[in-house]
Amino acid sequence: MRYDAIGNIVYGYLGKVFGISDSVLFAGRSYAQIKDGTYKNDWIPITGGDDPLDQYYIQYGIDLYNKK
Repeated sequence: MRYDAIGNIVYGYLGKVFGISDSVLFAGRSYAQIKDGTYKNDWIPITGGDDPLDQYYIQYGIDLYNKK
């Protein structure tokens, strides 16, 4: 597991706790990645600029929330 996985899981989980839609959570993370300049052009058509593994862990956090 990557060092930032826990942060992405918590981001997805807490986003749902606060009633944020999945699409807004993913768009917000993509925006942050692009703004920070840490995106790769190859990621833009797939995830909007966010690291695909980050997206996986965000979805994992969302899924944990939905299973509660």
